[in-house]
Amino acid sequence: MFVDPAYSPGAIAATLRQALPPSVTVLLREQVKAWERSYWQYSTNIGFVFGLLTIMGFVIGIILCYQIIYADIADHLSEYATLKAIGYRNIFLYGVIFQESLLLAVMGFIPATLLTYGLYAISQHATGLVFEMRLDRSLNLLVMTVLMCFIAGLISLVKVQQSDPAEIF
Repeated sequence: MFVDPAYSPGAIAATLRQALPPSVTVLLREQVKAWERSYWQYSTNIGFVFGLLTIMGFVIGIILCYQIIYADIADHLSEYATLKAIGYRNIFLYGVIFQESLLLAVMGFIPATLLTYGLYAISQHATGLVFEMRLDRSLNLLVMTVLMCFIAGLISLVKVQQSDPAEIF
């Protein structure tokens, strides 16, 4: 039900709360959304499963990114050792690894986001349910993707630190 713009939804809700028995709950739209979200997150198993899957996906993403970055480091170990031999410090090499991590995050995020929008459209058309990827969610996912790749890069730094120019050549 929609409220005439001349009236305040809060005032109407307060009037309804006074007129109706205490067994009836009157909520505003935002309150219903918050109650619904809380119910599904904390009162059902699906909230736990989604939380667990999110954490597992993050950890698996770190592992996959680590393998990609580590393989690249192993392929170019002689180049890293050469840079160390001519005087570049580890901090410079760390910057190279973190640039690679950032590039990996952005280059993975862009096609994944486009694919997600496509899957949302297909799912919405097939089920009639409303699926929306808001900008704040997209930005949150971008930050988490960059964090995931940076953690993987941080773990990969051990290999660069251990590269010794004398052992490579």
